[in-house]
Amino acid sequence: MSTNNNFLIKHTLHSIKNVNFTQEQLLEKMSNNTLDDIHVKIFQFQKQLTILAKIFHLGDDYWQNLITEAQNNIIHLKKQILEFYINFFQYNTIIGDVDNLENPTSIVVLGTNSPELLEKRIQVAYTLYKTYNPQHILVSGGGFNGFQCEAHHMQSRLLELGVSEDRIIQETDSMDTVGNALFSYLILKNCMPNTKHKKILIVTSDFHALRSYYIFKKVFVPEYFCLLVHAVPTDWSHDRLTALSDNELSSDFNSMETIFTYHDLFEDRRVEPGDTDSILLNLLTLHELYKNRSDLLRKHFTKDIKA
Repeated sequence: MSTNNNFLIKHTLHSIKNVNFTQEQLLEKMSNNTLDDIHVKIFQFQKQLTILAKIFHLGDDYWQNLITEAQNNIIHLKKQILEFYINFFQYNTIIGDVDNLENPTSIVVLGTNSPELLEKRIQVAYTLYKTYNPQHILVSGGGFNGFQCEAHHMQSRLLELGVSEDRIIQETDSMDTVGNALFSYLILKNCMPNTKHKKILIVTSDFHALRSYYIFKKVFVPEYFCLLVHAVPTDWSHDRLTALSDNELSSDFNSMETIFTYHDLFEDRRVEPGDTDSILLNLLTLHELYKNRSDLLRKHFTKDIKA
């Protein structure tokens, strides 16, 4: 390995092992909507360190110790962000541009296979509907909650609560958070094609809020949509909430590496928000929940497919 490469690796490792965030810095990053991006970068560094550890595992103690110190600090940073995230939602329910909370254009309620959590989301969505009177409530979820599709169940409950049927839009193709974002975007874009700065208020559970916000930002074009997430409290134990939140945040990195990367023969690049065809193709080819769903390709693919 060349001297220049050794210098760059040493500089990177020293930088990683010395990174630390204060609570004020984390709050600032949450406020300016960059905390989720930083968390993904930490996972990227962790992946790179695993590769370096394999390269230098037979090397001298200096390199092994430096890599170990960097790996330990990555673990510390992940725990630090996770604890901040959990504590944040004990006192806050909204992430995103809070100044744009008033008069949302649409409320999007995300489905779940937990009847308890789904009912809490429905109740909060109804309260927000009564407070802000948006144009629509979009219920998103193609999975099954008991014996009924999540979106169908949410519509039934909202109708029982008094929401007019013509104000409810169903999205029944999604099987996960990426699908929630993609298929909701396609519906809302067509509902309001010429309106800029549409305010979308997403309703989901607290442990799922940051992941939802991150995924929706990767799909929705920022020039046309302003996104906010209302985190519904789960009232679970700290340990259970920590485990679920850690799993959700870890999924961000996996999504970025697969679904939100354009895979080319010569290079990989990030998929831009609004590039729904690339996201859809990645879902259908790389995601187990959507493989063999040719019906979704016919329904949502926007470009002409030539033989």
